[in-house]
Amino acid sequence: DSAWTSLRSFKPLPHRLEIFHRWRGITFVDDSKSTTPSSTLEAVFSFHDPVRLILGGRGKGADFHVLRAMKKRDVLEIFVIGETREILIDTLGDIFPVTSADSLQEATALAIRHAKSGDVILLSPACASFDMFESFKARGEAFKSAVQQIAA
Repeated sequence: DSAWTSLRSFKPLPHRLEIFHRWRGITFVDDSKSTTPSSTLEAVFSFHDPVRLILGGRGKGADFHVLRAMKKRDVLEIFVIGETREILIDTLGDIFPVTSADSLQEATALAIRHAKSGDVILLSPACASFDMFESFKARGEAFKSAVQQIAA
């Protein structure tokens, strides 16, 4: 019984599949620490609800083809930012609707505009943050700030 109590009160570390806000039936998840395609794939597969995914940053030479294992039932739409935008569009655009954004703030606003109750908006970038932010923490905080400004 105490084990269940502990599990229910467990809080993940910040920026690691952190559910930080719910608004109008939409769940917002900060997984900014996810800097590889394989970790993003695992993040997407951890949700039963449809995901609107924010991807991108500095690719570090990663092979994004592993993300093609995501299915349309898992990911409704992808919003891409950063240096890898064109690579991600080329890699995933034949499977998913992919929208390019100039900033994380813009990608977040677009994801919120398109989301419906029951959706998850997931920042799980599969990339390093250094093209736009000083760290994954700064990127995660910028995402949280954008959500709070738009979906408060």
